Amino acid sequence: AETYELTQDILREREAPNAAESALEISDEELTKNIITYLCQMAKGELDKAQETSDMIVAYSPQAIGILDKIALSEIPEPELANIPPQVLSGLIRNLRTRIS
Repeated sequence: AETYELTQDILREREAPNAAESALEISDEELTKNIITYLCQMAKGELDKAQETSDMIVAYSPQAIGILDKIALSEIPEPELANIPPQVLSGLIRNLRTRIS
C-alpha cells in the first residue's frame, strides 16, 4: 500500500508542471497587443521597456510565433506599426522571432 501511495505521489508531481503551463494562458488579442507594444518600443529605442515586454512574450513562444508570422505576412501593418519603415519592422520581427525560438 505504501509503494502504491508513493507511486501515485510521484505521478501527481509529474503532472503538476503541465497543469501549471496550461494556467499560463493569454488571449491572442492580448499577446498581439504585447507584440505590437514591443515592436513600437524597439523602433523608438525604448530598449529597457522592450526587454520587459519581450520577457512577457517569450513565456508564450508557440502562440507568439504564430502571431508574429501573421504580422510579418500582412500586406497592411497594424495602425500602430504604420510609422515604422517596412525594412525596420521586418528586422524587428525577425529579431523577436529568433529570441522566442
